[in-house]
Amino acid sequence: MKILFIHCNIETYVLPHFVPGIASIAAVLKKAGHHTAFMSLQEEMEPEVFLEKVRGQEPDLVGFSTLTNQWSIIRRYTKLIKAGLNIPIIHGGIHVTVAPEASLACPEIDLICVGEGEYPVLELIGRLEKRQSYDDIQNLWIKKADGQIIKNPLRPLIAELDTLPFVEREMFDYRRMLQENPMYATIFMVGRGCPFKCKYCVNHVLQKRYQGLGKYVRVRSVENVLEEMRLLKEGYGIKEILIYDDTFTCDHQWLRQFCERFKKEINIPFTVNVRVDTVNESVLKMMQAAGCERIIAGVESGSERIRSEILGRKMSNEKIINIYKKADEMGMKTTAYFMIGLPSETPEEARASIDLCNIIRPNYSQCSIFYPYPGTELYALCEQKGYLTPEGVESTNFFKIHQLLNLPTLSQTEIEHYFNDFWRQGNKIRSQKESKGVVDFLVDFDKARVRAQAGNVLFAEMAVHGEMRLVLFAHPEAKISYDFELPENAGLAFGITLSPQVWSSEKGIGVLFKITLNDNDEEKVIFSQYIDPKNNPLDQKWHDINIALKAYGSGSKTINFITTTRGRPGYYCWANWSRPYIYINTGREQAGDRA
Repeated sequence: MKILFIHCNIETYVLPHFVPGIASIAAVLKKAGHHTAFMSLQEEMEPEVFLEKVRGQEPDLVGFSTLTNQWSIIRRYTKLIKAGLNIPIIHGGIHVTVAPEASLACPEIDLICVGEGEYPVLELIGRLEKRQSYDDIQNLWIKKADGQIIKNPLRPLIAELDTLPFVEREMFDYRRMLQENPMYATIFMVGRGCPFKCKYCVNHVLQKRYQGLGKYVRVRSVENVLEEMRLLKEGYGIKEILIYDDTFTCDHQWLRQFCERFKKEINIPFTVNVRVDTVNESVLKMMQAAGCERIIAGVESGSERIRSEILGRKMSNEKIINIYKKADEMGMKTTAYFMIGLPSETPEEARASIDLCNIIRPNYSQCSIFYPYPGTELYALCEQKGYLTPEGVESTNFFKIHQLLNLPTLSQTEIEHYFNDFWRQGNKIRSQKESKGVVDFLVDFDKARVRAQAGNVLFAEMAVHGEMRLVLFAHPEAKISYDFELPENAGLAFGITLSPQVWSSEKGIGVLFKITLNDNDEEKVIFSQYIDPKNNPLDQKWHDINIALKAYGSGSKTINFITTTRGRPGYYCWANWSRPYIYINTGREQAGDRA
């Protein structure tokens, strides 16, 4: 039997990535002799094109992984399969687990898996193979043809995670994923569950649902974890790893054993999620000695009231500042997640998030618009207060400015203002901490004059053949201009590329990258190169460029970074400037940005 897993990732700005839950179910099925395939929906498809892709996999079962922000999209594609193909469909994942009744209320949904899916799906596909009824399989909720709903009980949680086979990665076109999105291709799970009960997170919902069915927080043995990491390193040549557990640093005894062995046996850089009240200086030093290069933490708000009363995260600003300061002093990179538009949040508290970010100065900061998840305490609060809007309930993107909630304390205009200001400040901090040369145009981006359609020029990260860089994304037609002081005997270093996601035959066209320098009111072209990676494989790389500027003298200049399709349709022409900067020519060759 064969199951096709479908993961919807439409309008999220997120690249194709490894999905641990699907990969774990697939591994169990593969071990039992079944076949698996994976489809990542990154953009809308024409119905017939979509059905043809599904039909081409010849699946006996289709499984959708459900996220709340993709639920309306998942329903549409489910309806297409149901109407066009005679294939059973199952929905699993976090959305149907926390909202099973609402899920089965959808007319196009007939079968869901509530909770852990490895063994329910294995049992289901076994019954389908033998043409037997599956009405009594634990964890499955089933809508019958007459409207009757069968709600089978939850089975106990998988107590010993070591008994599960290592997750299936090959069906994700894993080697290509490592090239295009290396960090999020190496997502690695050590355990399951989180002991905390933040009001905006589904963990407190799951803790209640699984009460009496086993230990909610479970961790694999150190030996089991290291063995899978060893296979990843040897089999795929991974150079870093992202340990994606909600809170990796809860069990210090387990962590100490892991750190002692990881350095000796694996010895590659790794990144972890932490909660600031589960780490201290000694824990940071222990992880750094083992190879931890970056920590990620949910700060969420700069207001202690919001964190404590609204989010259920009782941690002080002082503790947050101290941990980020210690990590910075030790040379560890840091990431901080924030939210804007929280229930009862005031303009002063939104500003406090920006202020706190400026104090802790993470290497990377992310701000999203608060999204209430069904089943959580904050969703119930928003529903009770009448904050939910139709647009918010159907939203697919936490980073798109639109009316998610109707808040009496913070207007839509104010949310947009603080959201945009946060990203500007966060990008400036990041570029400052990674600055190059004597004039770094990323650092000075807030001084640039931009001529482009809204949203077509922005800071981004881009990976090409596994090399991740900070870039100025500049979708044509775009012109980014800077006034600056050119020193004597200077040079300009930068890189250019088109995003790998548009190298495929059905995407976009080539782009002309051009740089001009205004000198004494005369605009001179100092660089011009057309690249078309779709049609020219030699362009499927970073092009690193150095230009000597000695001939242009010194003093006040204006430089213009231009991307153009020269009048042709510019769809999917995702052009990127890799950290352009001015350096003093000392005779040593400069290279494009390697950050």
